[in-house]
Amino acid sequence: MPKSNEPKKEVSARLLASAKMGVSESMMRVAEIYKENQEFKEAIFWFSEVVKALGTKRTERWKLAVNKLGSIAFEQKNLIQARQFFEKAASEGFWPAQFNAGLVAQKENRLQDALGWFEAAAKSGHPGAIAKVEELKKVVHTSKTTPRSEPSKPPHQVRPKPKDRLIRKWDDAELVALEWMIYFGFTDAKKTKGGSDEGVDLRSIKAVAQVKFQGAHTPRTDIQLLHSAMTREKKLGIFFSLGYRRTAIDFANSQEIALFEFDLQGTPTPINASAREIARGI
Repeated sequence: MPKSNEPKKEVSARLLASAKMGVSESMMRVAEIYKENQEFKEAIFWFSEVVKALGTKRTERWKLAVNKLGSIAFEQKNLIQARQFFEKAASEGFWPAQFNAGLVAQKENRLQDALGWFEAAAKSGHPGAIAKVEELKKVVHTSKTTPRSEPSKPPHQVRPKPKDRLIRKWDDAELVALEWMIYFGFTDAKKTKGGSDEGVDLRSIKAVAQVKFQGAHTPRTDIQLLHSAMTREKKLGIFFSLGYRRTAIDFANSQEIALFEFDLQGTPTPINASAREIARGI
């Protein structure tokens, strides 16, 4: 974090041009400079670009970029997003993210989960993880060791799957989306009063959702509206629609917004990684 009396680092025109050409090393450096300058919006954009560019390869740079996104979310006190990013990199064996996932779990008082992540980080060689393991073992009174705690059971293991419901109009779509949100684990989800509320049709303590039932594919602007709401409320964002434009999907992926596409029988299909995580009960 730069001190107040220190000048901000500049992103050179050559470095920025290289980043815009898709060179992951340059994109990473640009993102790190913006993060050091506390210009988080720009940092998030470039770290997300690294994640997109290396998404299928899961390289060390990809893991680092995901972990950095988690760090920014943690600094901004958005524990839900921080947890999502840290656990994504941690599941690939990245020990800084394993340790960070433990910190988030400890802060959320999920002590058994925290112990599992700290044990994984300790086994991977994190210098501070062993002390954390000893600290938490005294608190949770357990001698059981696991490489990481098991995730919560998927929703379909603990509650009945919603029945098919023919979607004829917007109200049907909203009702279907609500039933599936509850099934996915957001059991306190409710409709917003009077219909859409600044980009939000459904709201729970952990997530906000938008529902679209229209012939045209959902544009990026609608996803951006939901993003504003989830950022404002510091919650996960979920979108239900009959289809999406490519630019909408790209933006949702960069902001970790879950996209579900449902058919007229009311069955939603997750079409990006964030949605698949929710569908698995993560």
